[in-house]
Amino acid sequence: MPFTLRLSPALRLLACSLASVLGASALLAPSPGLAADLDGPALQAHVAGQSALLARRHGRAMPTLSASDWAKVAAGKPVKKRFTPDGQRLQVASITQVVRPSPAEIWLGIADVDHDEEFMPDIAEAVSLERNPDGSVLQYGYLDIKSIFVSDRHWVVRFRPNPTLYAESGGKVWEWTYRFVPDAAQRIAAARAASKITRLADKQLDSAVLIASSEGGWTLMTLPDGRTLVSYQIMSDIGGVVPDAVVASFAASTLDDLVAVVTRRAGSIYTHYDAAHPAIPGPDGAPLPKR
Repeated sequence: MPFTLRLSPALRLLACSLASVLGASALLAPSPGLAADLDGPALQAHVAGQSALLARRHGRAMPTLSASDWAKVAAGKPVKKRFTPDGQRLQVASITQVVRPSPAEIWLGIADVDHDEEFMPDIAEAVSLERNPDGSVLQYGYLDIKSIFVSDRHWVVRFRPNPTLYAESGGKVWEWTYRFVPDAAQRIAAARAASKITRLADKQLDSAVLIASSEGGWTLMTLPDGRTLVSYQIMSDIGGVVPDAVVASFAASTLDDLVAVVTRRAGSIYTHYDAAHPAIPGPDGAPLPKR
C-alpha cells in the first residue's frame, strides 16, 4: 500500500499507501486477562532495551520520540514525525502507535498485496506480479487521483519480510518493507502484455505518471502488556511537478487514516483469509497459518 495524499477536496495525490493506527473503540478497549498497559516511561524503556535488536531492521531508523510522545503512544494515540535522514533529500513521514490487534492480524492486512483496492481509498488496482520463496512479493499499484489537474500515479514495488529480525526477537518483532524497483516501467509493460492488470483501461495506463521513488514499511512489536507497537514510515518522490515538501507534509497528514483502516481490517481479517485465499507470506517468509 504505497500512498494516499490529498492536496485539497479537488486535488488528491498519492503519498504512497504504502502510507499507515487509530482503531474503533472496541479495538482499543482493554482486553481481559492481559497485564496492565505499559505507561509512557515503561514503554519507552522497553523499546530502548530492544535498540540493538531494532537496529537489524531493513527500514530506516525509527523516529526519535520524546517522553511526552511515548506517553501519548502508551495511551493509544498516534504520534507522527517528519525527518530527513542523513544524506537524503527526501523527508520520511512516520507514525508510531500502540493498538490491540495482534501482529499476525495486522500483518495479514498489510501483506495481502492483491487486495489493497478493496479497502484502501482511491487504489484502483493492486496485483502481485511475482512471488518468491523467500516471501518477497512484487506489486503493481495504481492510484486514481480523480482530478483534472493532477495525473494518476502508478508504481511497482518489492515487499519483503525480515526473517532474521523475526527469529532473533523470538517472534516478537515483525517487519514488512517495500522499495520501488528501478525497472518498474519494463515490469508494467510486461504485466500489460501478459494481461495481469485487469481493472484499468489502456487510456488510464497510458496517462498515469510513474512515481520516481518510494520506500517504507511497517515494524510490529509485541509488548509485555499484550498490545502491539506499530511503526510505519514512508519516503516518496511521486514524480511530476508536485514539490517534495508538499508530498511529505500531506503524506504525514494521512498516516493516521491509513493506520485506522489497517487496524479496523485486522479485526475481521480471518473472515477474509480463509481456506480459499492464497497463502500470505509471514514474517519469516513462510505462509501464515489459516484458522
